[in-house]
Amino acid sequence: MDRVRFDFETGDLQGWQVMEGRFGALVSDRAMCRNTPGQLYPKEGRYYLSTTELADGGFDDGMTGVIESPVVRLTGPVVTLHVGGGAHPETYVALCTEDGVERKVARGANSETMQRIRWEVPELVGTRVFLSVVDRHTGSWGHVTLDAVELQGVLDLEATQRLRQTYEARKAARLKAQEAEAQARARRRGEHRKQLRDPAYLFAQGQSRVYSGETLEAIAMPVGGIGTGCIQMDGHGRPALWQIFGNYHAARIRDSLLGIRCKVGASRPVVRALQDIGTGPFQGMRTARFRGEYPFGWWSFRDPAVPVEAELEVFSPLVPGNARDSAFPAAVFRVTIRNRGSKPATVHLLALQQNALGLNPAEEPAGREAPSYGGNRCRVVREPGLTMAAMSREGYPGTMALAALGGHVAASADCGSLDTAHQSFAETGTVGGPTETPPSPKGRTFNAALTVPLRLEAGESRTQVFLIAWHVPGQVHGEGKWQSEGCMYENWWPDALAVARELKRRLPELLLRTQ
Repeated sequence: MDRVRFDFETGDLQGWQVMEGRFGALVSDRAMCRNTPGQLYPKEGRYYLSTTELADGGFDDGMTGVIESPVVRLTGPVVTLHVGGGAHPETYVALCTEDGVERKVARGANSETMQRIRWEVPELVGTRVFLSVVDRHTGSWGHVTLDAVELQGVLDLEATQRLRQTYEARKAARLKAQEAEAQARARRRGEHRKQLRDPAYLFAQGQSRVYSGETLEAIAMPVGGIGTGCIQMDGHGRPALWQIFGNYHAARIRDSLLGIRCKVGASRPVVRALQDIGTGPFQGMRTARFRGEYPFGWWSFRDPAVPVEAELEVFSPLVPGNARDSAFPAAVFRVTIRNRGSKPATVHLLALQQNALGLNPAEEPAGREAPSYGGNRCRVVREPGLTMAAMSREGYPGTMALAALGGHVAASADCGSLDTAHQSFAETGTVGGPTETPPSPKGRTFNAALTVPLRLEAGESRTQVFLIAWHVPGQVHGEGKWQSEGCMYENWWPDALAVARELKRRLPELLLRTQ
């Protein structure tokens, strides 16, 4: 198989070209992280591409511009790359066709850690493509990092020369389209202002809005009961920010996801994360659509390579007039799979969660490692209709639980890294590992995982429920005369397992009363 690789290990741009703007030391050999002093920079080799580095060793997020790769004629469907830096709409790497249309987009996660992205584009095999690094953001995390780009294809230098001659025309077309969109937005704002002065409009029954594409970037939906802290679900379906430990500054826990493995007949199994942005080796679904009516959030995922439809409902019980039933320190994840095809489908669902007890929110774990981890434990607990991965930490009062309702649940207290879990899940539909762990060594924790098999006949749909529960007593809130300690939920539940047990027992009732 023909392969083109851009790893920048020659210390130069390897044929990439700055098409617009200015940058400093685009190809950098920075050895240590800026935000976590003493930690090695997470890159593949010595060099990587960065839009923030300066030749004197400093950095400047105010630099903006566009860098384009040489043109590659794809002979295979797979493109892989490592992307880090900002998560803004204006900082991204795009896979483009010769006409400049962006067919795939990847962003960083406001982190120095570069995520491995894998795109499968069988529809583009035989066509010419290029990669575009776009940095038009001048604020915090206003940069892109890129490394280890690999495409199944061959370089086309003649097409590269033609492409670069068209950049100004492509730029003019983009600016014209942006101007037209700005005018359309202005018209919509004017119409909306008129509506806000119209009593008939203000008192009419509203309709839910469905969000997709770039609008997903602006969504952050909190789940968690009143006074319990929250997990912020982003528009892509990821549990992106965690504030369940009494932490005002949100923690980021990358090793937390739902996944799907689908197989029809003798076809090769397809594995995806139930989100439209990949996490590590778990490729995201092609598209996501979000609709929210607090406390519910609904995501709809589609991918032409996945022969079923996937829907995700996330909520925490909220019962007006009942403080206790509105204060479960937990989130409910209801995954519905529909087989619209004409043949039976074998589906496995995965819930993977890192034991994050004791994590310093200022640290972003590198896989299962963070300086504040250590002494973390996981064990599998099985009860009728409920399987839980119980998480604790030596010397720490809090607990967490990942749970799956129903039977036929496979469970692991330590499924290893995301790469290990992905390989096992792709091969077997389950993940390996023990049912109980010893305390983790200093600087490391464990990832627990639950998997559930579903067989769907043609036209059939099935729903599987997962839970994440937490119980972190003794949290300090506020300061000075406003300082207080503890959460009300400590008076109602002794630990996260008790929270999950009650949710399992009362879920139909709580769902009905919340709706």
